[in-house]
Order: sequence, then structure tokens, then C-alpha cells
Amino acid sequence: HIGFVPFPSGYTGADPPAGLPRITPEHIVFSPQPGLADEKWGTQDPQCAWDPHTSQYFLSYTAWAGTSAGWGQKAALSQTPGDPASWKRIGPTFTPNNSWPITPKGPVEY
Repeated sequence: HIGFVPFPSGYTGADPPAGLPRITPEHIVFSPQPGLADEKWGTQDPQCAWDPHTSQYFLSYTAWAGTSAGWGQKAALSQTPGDPASWKRIGPTFTPNNSWPITPKGPVEY
């Protein structure tokens, strides 16, 4: 599950924030989608970026398909990232069953 936790007011990045809230189910805004084989074991490692030209947030995340299939990198977008229903998956950027260096090894079925 991927959650957003706001940093304290006035945080500048110079020092680690103190007193962050405990992550609770209310913070979860992105979860593995039931039925997606490449997210069967979960989602993690989010990286989120704001695009001021399209007024959208782009999310890059790792999707786990299981021990035999491996992991893949995927992307999603939202205009309201705090709303779990707003995230739209836009597909894989690297597919499960990859190796190092990250080389896709075939199609992923959705």
C-alpha cells in the first residue's frame, strides 16, 4: 500500500522532520489492484512528481508479481492524489520477469 503523510508546516528539507504522524489506513491512497497479476504481491517504492502544465501528479511505483515473475515498474496519475479513487494506472514502464540491467522480457497480461 502507498500512503501520503504530510510533512510538518515550515519543513525545509534541511533536517529530518520530527514528529511525523503514524501511518494509518486513512493515509493509504494507492493499493494493489485486485485481479492484476503484476500487483499480486503488492506495490511499493513510490515516487511522485507534480506537472504544473497538466495539473496532474505522476506516480512511479514498484509492482510485485511474485517470486517466479519478479517485479516491474509502473506508473499512475491523478489530479487529486489524496483521493484513492482518483488514481488512474497508465501501465508498466518495466515489466515483471526483468533482469539486471532492467530489461523487459515479454508482455504482461492485464
